[in-house]
Amino acid sequence: MKPGTLDRIVEHVRHAREKHPAWRKTPLYARSIAGLEWGEWEHAVTWENRTRAEEEALDLIAVMIRFIEGDDR
Repeated sequence: MKPGTLDRIVEHVRHAREKHPAWRKTPLYARSIAGLEWGEWEHAVTWENRTRAEEEALDLIAVMIRFIEGDDR
């Protein structure tokens, strides 16, 4: 992993938890949010630039981490 990548991921998770503290208690909720983030990443890859695509990828990773860490429980 490149230096700084993990720091970027941690920052995105922190930001997501601050911006959206309410997290429904079902895996289907996490799936729906991940789907939205996937769509935003896909859009950035297709129509925007690498920087935007990376930011959207980090948002998607943050959703997955929230799910894995039990923010959905």
